[in-house]
Amino acid sequence: MPAQNLAVCFTPSLFHLSASRLDKITPTRRHKTIGAAGMPTEREMRETKAAQQCLTFLIQHCRSVFVAAEMGSEDRMQSDNDAPLLKELGLNGPRAYLIDRVLDLVKEHSERWKGWMLDGSHEDVEITCKIPNDCHPLKLFRVWVDVAAPPKQVMNRIMRERNVWDTSVVNWRTVDALHAPDTDIHQYVLNDTVGHPTRDCFVVRNVWDTSVVNWRTVDALHAPDTDIHQYVLNDTVGHPTRDCFVVRETQLLGGTSAAVLDSRFLIEPKAGHSRVTYLSRIDLRGRGPSWYNKVYGNIIARQMIRLRESFQSSSDSIGPETKV
Repeated sequence: MPAQNLAVCFTPSLFHLSASRLDKITPTRRHKTIGAAGMPTEREMRETKAAQQCLTFLIQHCRSVFVAAEMGSEDRMQSDNDAPLLKELGLNGPRAYLIDRVLDLVKEHSERWKGWMLDGSHEDVEITCKIPNDCHPLKLFRVWVDVAAPPKQVMNRIMRERNVWDTSVVNWRTVDALHAPDTDIHQYVLNDTVGHPTRDCFVVRNVWDTSVVNWRTVDALHAPDTDIHQYVLNDTVGHPTRDCFVVRETQLLGGTSAAVLDSRFLIEPKAGHSRVTYLSRIDLRGRGPSWYNKVYGNIIARQMIRLRESFQSSSDSIGPETKV
C-alpha cells in the first residue's frame, strides 16, 4: 500500500483533529454544524490534509527521520568503557574465561537449574528467567526445545546458519580466529523492526566438546560489546587514548552497537534427537526493562521453535523410503 494511502488510514487515530469535537455534540447540533450533507468544515479539511501530508512524509522518510540521537553517544561510550577489555577477561585469557562460563552452564544443568523462575511459555516452549548478581537490570532468560537432529548438526546450524533460526539477522561475518578451530570473534547485524536502526553484535565464540564423559556440545558466546571490535587483527593501529588496539577497517556493519551480555547453548544427545538449551541476555539498546520482561522471552522462544522446525522441514523433504 502506498504511503499516502497508509496516511489516510492512520491519520484519524494518530492525530487529535477538530473532528473529534463532533463526537461530543448531539446529532441535531452536528447537522447544523457541518451542514445537511454531512461534510466537514473548511478548517477541518485543512487540518486533515496537513496531518495526512505530515504522516506521509514520516512514512516515506522513516529511515532518515527515526535515527539514533548523537547526543547520547558520549553516555553510551561511557557505559561501554565500564566493560572489561577482551584481554582483561580472566587470568588466563579470553578462551579460558569462556571455558569457565561453559563449566558454569554445565554445573547449573547438573543442579537441575536451581534458582530459575518460571516466566511464562510460548506455544509449547517453557520460558524461565534468572536475575544475575551484577547490578544490571536485564534478566537472563532460558528456553529449551527438542530437535530431531544429532548434536553436531544442531551445533553447525547454530554457529554457521543463524539466519535460518533468527530472522532478524541481516548480515554476519567471522572477524578472526583466536584459537582455531574452537574460538573465534564473530560479528552479526540484527534488524528486528523496520525503520529502526540495525544492531551490531560482536561475540567471542567458543565450542567445547565433552565427548570424553558424555557427548555435549556447548557454544558459549560472550561479548563485552565495543571492546571486542577493538581487538587486534592483522592490520591494526594503536589507539592513543586507550590501552588497546583498533581495527583499521570500518568496524560497525549495522547502525548502533548492541551488548551481548550472555548467550550460551547447551546441546545434549537424547533418544533419537537433541535437547537444545538456550540462555540469552542481550541489550539491544533503546528498549526498556519492561519490554524485556514482556517480550524478550517470547522472542528467543520463537527462535528455538524455528530452529526445531528447520530440521523438521528438511527431514520431511526427503520423503518416505521405497522398496527396490
